[in-house]
Amino acid sequence: METKIDNKKVMRIEEVIELTGTSRSTIYRWVSEGSFIKPIKLSATSIGFLATEVEASLDSKIQRDMGGIVMELMNLNNKVIMTSRDIAELTGKQHSHIIRDIKSEIDILGEEIGPSIFGLSSYISLQNKEQPQYIFGKKELCN
Repeated sequence: METKIDNKKVMRIEEVIELTGTSRSTIYRWVSEGSFIKPIKLSATSIGFLATEVEASLDSKIQRDMGGIVMELMNLNNKVIMTSRDIAELTGKQHSHIIRDIKSEIDILGEEIGPSIFGLSSYISLQNKEQPQYIFGKKELCN
């Protein structure tokens, strides 16, 4: 059942979670930080977001985050690259979810093509543990 207010589509929190690929707590954090629109109370136990405002807020958030983040650009054999951790930071997703998605893409593409696009690497975490990350060249990021 589609909910409308003043003939405008209202998205339930579950739809916003699916659209953004983030968690409920991330959306609430964005709202409290002022980087996402405030929800509309639909009932005592239900909230929603105007679909047009969700789209505009996401577009604005992407523009702010892209402009405000200093990406960890590295020079590897004179190629500018980005890591899966950079992608996680840009999208607001957990790095483990980005790793999972990349592994899924590699499975789809096959062992011959996948690793040529997604280069497996590692980094040392704050807990001083070696953790996996993937690297992407400029060519792969732009395709």
